[in-house]
Amino acid sequence: MGHSMIKECKPLGDKFMRAMAQTAQFEGRFVKLPNQTTWLEAYRHELMTFPRGKFDDQVDSTSQALSWMARTPSEPPYLTFNRQECERMRRKL
Repeated sequence: MGHSMIKECKPLGDKFMRAMAQTAQFEGRFVKLPNQTTWLEAYRHELMTFPRGKFDDQVDSTSQALSWMARTPSEPPYLTFNRQECERMRRKL
């Protein structure tokens, strides 16, 4: 109920191709990370050792998130949903 805006997003290509498609985001310093947090060192290590590192799931989820954000309008989805619900309720009045 209320999840009509959720849409399946199938990734294109393999993990390596998806990550390489987002390298410009990192090189251009468009990806912002916190200065300090408990997971930062492990996350950076995974990014820097990809694709030869032991782990790569965070790299893959990061590349998919960056790709999704590039295709998504600037309004956050939850605001879009709430705005559309308000408009729908107004039409009923």
